[in-house]
Amino acid sequence: MALSIAGLAFGHAGRSAAQPQLTSKIAFSSNRTGDFDVYAMDAAGVVQTRLTGTLRFDGTPAWSPDGQRISFTSNRDGSAEIYVMSGNGSSQRRISTSRRSKSYPTWSPDGSRIAFQRTLPGNVDIWVMNADGSNQTALTSQGRRDTQPAWSPDGAKIAFVSERDGNPEIYTMNPNGSNQRRLTATPGTELRPAWSPDSRRIAFSSNRDGNFEIYATNADGSGQVRLTSSGLSDLTPAWSPDGRQIAFRSNRHGDQGEIYVMNADGTNQLRLTNSPGRDVQPSWTAGALPPTLRLSARRRQRGRRGIVRVLVSCDQICSARISGRAKVRGRRKRLKARTANRSLVPNVRKRVALRLRRGAVVRQAIRGRKRIVVTVSARARGMTGATSRPVRRRIVLRR
Repeated sequence: MALSIAGLAFGHAGRSAAQPQLTSKIAFSSNRTGDFDVYAMDAAGVVQTRLTGTLRFDGTPAWSPDGQRISFTSNRDGSAEIYVMSGNGSSQRRISTSRRSKSYPTWSPDGSRIAFQRTLPGNVDIWVMNADGSNQTALTSQGRRDTQPAWSPDGAKIAFVSERDGNPEIYTMNPNGSNQRRLTATPGTELRPAWSPDSRRIAFSSNRDGNFEIYATNADGSGQVRLTSSGLSDLTPAWSPDGRQIAFRSNRHGDQGEIYVMNADGTNQLRLTNSPGRDVQPSWTAGALPPTLRLSARRRQRGRRGIVRVLVSCDQICSARISGRAKVRGRRKRLKARTANRSLVPNVRKRVALRLRRGAVVRQAIRGRKRIVVTVSARARGMTGATSRPVRRRIVLRR
């Protein structure tokens, strides 16, 4: 049964922080009641709810892309295995079955697969399986420790930590295990890569400058910057669904570990939890937050071929439907455009070309310098099923 706990938010000394959107949720692991359990809270840290309570270890939670399920690690049945439950803590079930320890699950963007680390005699590798636990396949086999996988929201890459070149560094690979590439090269230890929602950035923990702090890098390893400077340990970053904030664990106040949040550039650091135990391993989801769709285009376009071009983007993973209707001066009946469907990843614009039907009518109107006004409409559906408000753009086709 879930246990609700009222939490308090503490502002970081000398800084003010904007409150994140209350409809999103952060899952995390805490031993505030003795053993580690999985908890969830709103993004302001006000209401904190315990989701598991087995008197054994439950940790490393990861939200599914649709925000409806959480995968996590538990040793409740002996060895560490991967489990899945509903977002409210119900329907907990084990999906991995073997005697080898498995942990750190991460979902594919479509929710059909889960990557994880699997411990073998003398080694740890990255594996992948279907979301029901079937078809377990190894992705790495370097003979050194490959751990802590993180699947990019666009589905193109899996980031992970490897010790194949000596100390732990951040690597990426394709989802089938090919094209393994190192991104960091420092004398320190790099841990817990986390992708930004647009798959362009990776946040991670590193002690390259002494103690563990949060850093970020471009997806190709360039532009590495330090985001925190607490002087103690800042670990396990997790991006907000809109990419504007990062949650992380810190013990900067002399405690064993609490969950904090900051802007993506490291400013406005805010403490979310304040428990007598350790609060660690945050994972952020948008919950039922409806997507925000953006539609842009030139107001005047050449229309000789009857094609209207627009740019469409969304603030979360979603599918968008774009359609158009045109009014030709002197003609009562409106012209329809062919409908386009696009899959979008957060904050990445896609070009869409809509062709008006009745091309002969369009060409005749353009030659006769008749005004053609096209109204383009778009609507998006997020992974949770929530839909965006419709957006429209009027475009004039000219000769």
